[in-house]
Amino acid sequence: MKPIKLFCLLLFFTPFVLNAQSLVGDWKMEAQNEDGETWTAKLSIADDGTYTVDFGIDGKVDVKGKYEMEGNQIKVQDVEGDNLCPNVGVYSWTREGDDLEMTVVRDECEGRAGSGKMAFTKM
Repeated sequence: MKPIKLFCLLLFFTPFVLNAQSLVGDWKMEAQNEDGETWTAKLSIADDGTYTVDFGIDGKVDVKGKYEMEGNQIKVQDVEGDNLCPNVGVYSWTREGDDLEMTVVRDECEGRAGSGKMAFTKM
């Protein structure tokens, strides 16, 4: 294949490949507490390096934060909210279609790190 054709194909398909691995958007998480009750949260990740969390998915933003991506790792830091944790947390992530899993690499925030793994579904 001629180099120009190959270059044009790469230019055409690159946005689709990058979008398939993007974490930008709204994600829903369901988990159970110690009493076996199910609770939900909405994680909204923006392409400007910020995120919000809505516990209970009631339309109220409970935590605002900033993040940085490096390969398959995301560094998060809460910056505003009643339930914020100011420490930086590092998570590895994998995405398959509409499913996102984040695994704690290191995070001193017990409430954020939870059991060590968080599973989300694209909203």
